[in-house]
Amino acid sequence: MAWAGFCKNTEAFGPVFAVMTMTANELVRPFNDRMPVLLKPDEYDRWLHGSIQDVIAFQFRDPMPSEDFEILHTRDRWQSGIPPGKAFPRRHNMLI
Repeated sequence: MAWAGFCKNTEAFGPVFAVMTMTANELVRPFNDRMPVLLKPDEYDRWLHGSIQDVIAFQFRDPMPSEDFEILHTRDRWQSGIPPGKAFPRRHNMLI
């Protein structure tokens, strides 16, 4: 399984990445109304070599069934309120 997204190397920021999301399924919805667009191996070729319409269609399809997922609760930094320290050094007010 893969998370659908786009990556580009830029002169100003280096590698940048954006992910595609879609409407959440019933299991994810209590936590967020969006979830990642996840691709199964048989969809990789269409994602990598399909038309722009093929790629956009992934975002608007029905979400994968809730029974294909399990929610695992963690105390990761996103929820704990603990700052990541110096994980993101800055130069001239720009995140690098």
